[in-house]
Amino acid sequence: MKIYNLACDNFKMYNPTTGEVIVDEECNDNAKSLIAYWLDDFAHFNNETLMKAWEAYEEKTNKGKIDNYFNWKRLIKFIEQYDSPDWISYHINVGGYDSYTILFVVHKEVEVEETVENKMDNAD
Repeated sequence: MKIYNLACDNFKMYNPTTGEVIVDEECNDNAKSLIAYWLDDFAHFNNETLMKAWEAYEEKTNKGKIDNYFNWKRLIKFIEQYDSPDWISYHINVGGYDSYTILFVVHKEVEVEETVENKMDNAD
């Protein structure tokens, strides 16, 4: 599966074909265009086939060992090898004070747009 790597402070993720918004200020976990996402060691799946494939891959690559940290390299390899012509993924590094990394698997029509956060000046 194709992975698009992005770095941004704020973003909106949406499907322009259906008009569905997946991420604006929050993530719509029930969006039909959202297949799955990983945020640190937390994973959310809307597709059982992908979930079972990920669990089997983790079991195979861990060989029964328990990891004390989330392995992004292993996830990226899994996504690159997973074959689904209707899906793409976005690996997004979000900056700012509380920086984090998230990987989304979405329908191929989905787009990501960097947004500008509205900041109010505190003038005296």
